[in-house]
Amino acid sequence: MSRYLIGCDWGTTGFRLRLTDSDNGAVVAAYQDQNGVAGVNRDYLKLIENQSIEDPITHRRNYFLNRIQSAISQLEQRSALKLSQVPVIISGMASSTIGMELLDYASIPFSLDGSDAIIKAVSGDLDNPVYLISGVATSSDVMRGEETQLMGLYQLLKDQTSAPDQLFILPGTHSKHIQVCDGKIIDFKTYLTGELFEILSKFSVLQYSVEADSTLFNADAFESGFRDAQAVSILNALFHVRTNQLFQKFSLEDNRSYLSGVIIGNEFLGLRNFSGRVLIAATPAVHNQYNLAMEISGQKDWIVIDTDVMESSAFAGQSVVFNLLRQGNFS
Repeated sequence: MSRYLIGCDWGTTGFRLRLTDSDNGAVVAAYQDQNGVAGVNRDYLKLIENQSIEDPITHRRNYFLNRIQSAISQLEQRSALKLSQVPVIISGMASSTIGMELLDYASIPFSLDGSDAIIKAVSGDLDNPVYLISGVATSSDVMRGEETQLMGLYQLLKDQTSAPDQLFILPGTHSKHIQVCDGKIIDFKTYLTGELFEILSKFSVLQYSVEADSTLFNADAFESGFRDAQAVSILNALFHVRTNQLFQKFSLEDNRSYLSGVIIGNEFLGLRNFSGRVLIAATPAVHNQYNLAMEISGQKDWIVIDTDVMESSAFAGQSVVFNLLRQGNFS
C-alpha cells in the first residue's frame, strides 16, 4: 500500500483534506473549504429533484466522490505528486444520512486503537482506494467524527492520556463529553450548547438583552450565570438574562457572558459525579469560558488540549486506521 495517505475530515459545514507521508508523518499538502456535507447534500437533492435515478446509492456516492476528486486535484497541484492510487480515508458526517453513504454505528465500548471501528471500502468514480469510517452510538446518543479525533489524540498525547479514567470535553455547536476508561470509550453525552446559545441570543426574546456578536468576555458575569444554572432551574436562570438588562445589572455585552455562563453551567452539571482527569479541546472562541468553568466547578485534574493538536487529531486518527489497513486488519 502507498506510503502516502489522503485524510478527509468531512464535517457538517466544513471539508478538509491533508496529504501526509506515513513514513515520517510529514504533511505534504493540505486543502480546505466550506463545502460541508450538509451543503453538498442540499446541492445533490436539488440536482436530482424530479428525476428518476436507477441506482440512487451509487449515483449519490459518485456525486460526493466527484467533490473529493476536485479537491485531490488541488493537492496534486500543491504537492507536484500524482495521487491517483493514494488511499483516501474519510471520517466525519460523510457516513451519515446526509453524507456519501450511510453506515451503521459502532457500539461502545469502543477501543481507541481503532480495532472496533467500522470501516467500509467504497468504490465509484474515483481512481483512489476510498475507505469510509463510521461513527459510534450508545443506546441514547450518537457521534460521527469525534471517535476518529479521539483515536488521534491517543496517539498525539500519549503522556497525557495515560490516566485510567478520563473525560474528554469537545465544545462546539453540539458539545461532546466522552468518557474513556483504559483506552476505550465507555460512554458519552451530547449537549446542544453552541446551538442553544445561537438560538437564544439571536432568535428569542433574549436577543434584545445581549450583544450577540460581541467578543468581549466578562468573567464575573459568566460566573454569575454559571452558578445560577447550577442553583436553580435553567429555565428560570435564562429569564434572568432578561431581568439583568431590565434592572441594568449587566450591559448587553456583559449579559452575553452571563448567558454563556448559564448554558455552559447547565452543561457542566454532567461533571458533578466525575472524579477522573478532564481534557478540554476548547477553541480560542470559548477558551476563556471553559477554563473558568473548570475552575468554578472545582475540578482538580484537568488539561486544556492545544488548538494545533486538535487541528491534527482527526488526521492522526485516520493514520491509525491506515496503519491497520496496511497490516490487513480490515478488509
